[in-house]
Amino acid sequence: MIAFTQLIAFLIPTLALNITPGPDLLYVFGHGVSGGFRSVRYAAFGVWAGYLVHVLLVSLGVATLLQRDPETFKIVKMMGACYLLWIGGSLILKKKEPITATTEQRASKVNLLRQGFLVSALNPKVAVFFLAYLPQFVDTAKGRPAFQLALLGFIFSITATTVNMSAGYFADILSRRFFNEGNKTQIILDRICGGVMIALGLRLVLFS
Repeated sequence: MIAFTQLIAFLIPTLALNITPGPDLLYVFGHGVSGGFRSVRYAAFGVWAGYLVHVLLVSLGVATLLQRDPETFKIVKMMGACYLLWIGGSLILKKKEPITATTEQRASKVNLLRQGFLVSALNPKVAVFFLAYLPQFVDTAKGRPAFQLALLGFIFSITATTVNMSAGYFADILSRRFFNEGNKTQIILDRICGGVMIALGLRLVLFS
């Protein structure tokens, strides 16, 4: 088990890190601008599922491969960057059409979950960050380090998802406050969101 004082020592810097803008937060924020809070929920839960993949990898020790093998790190990084660029390009180039069928609405939810998951799961910096950050709060005297790592990672993912959804909700409020609903406006918002995704992809390639 994790001591209460140890948990508090973990939560304070964790919250500070969560509110620092990164690819995941900006991804959810962008969907808050372009799709409203309904889109935010699915995008954020997709990102959260991606976090859990990294938590599992770190708990099992597999993430060390990304740190020790630069080529593997580079390949995974490029996969994540390409996916961000693909999402951004799709949003910028797509033609806005009204959604009327229930199946299309369901497909949209699935797409948001899948995109959020891949944006997070294909970001090797998250795995390396977990690998560097979480062990600092593990007390080997308490036993079962893998369990402690998994618990700390799960807590981190919950706080990060809460912050991401709050940022997305704020983005939704801003878009409703300053933009009127309409097909033309939605196209503009989609292009803004697409530009954010492309910028994130380029940032991942050029500055990491």
